[in-house]
Amino acid sequence: MSEENAVPTHVRSPSCGDKVMTKRVNRKMDIALLPFLSLLYLFNGLDRSNVGNAETQGFTTDIGATSDDLNFAVSVFFITFVLLQPPSAAIGRWLGAKHWITIIMASLTLLLQHLALTGF
Repeated sequence: MSEENAVPTHVRSPSCGDKVMTKRVNRKMDIALLPFLSLLYLFNGLDRSNVGNAETQGFTTDIGATSDDLNFAVSVFFITFVLLQPPSAAIGRWLGAKHWITIIMASLTLLLQHLALTGF
């Protein structure tokens, strides 16, 4: 039997250098991504709790709304959040997190600038 057609009888285990390299890459990724992801997590928590804090300060009376209006707005937010999260994760895997998070942040920035300039 020729060497080209030979079937391998063993699998090479990762060398010590591969393990060290993997640890280095993981450490670099942790250092690069964790502060950014922690900041996103903080803003997400602030966004979700802000409506409740505003309600305790009389937000609905200030804008002339009822508590039912506020409940409806919060419900719409969470329903769309739950429905759009799986497609967003799929697109993020397809495009890559680097590009998808950039697109989401740029889109949100443009939307908020438009709302600020037009007065809602």
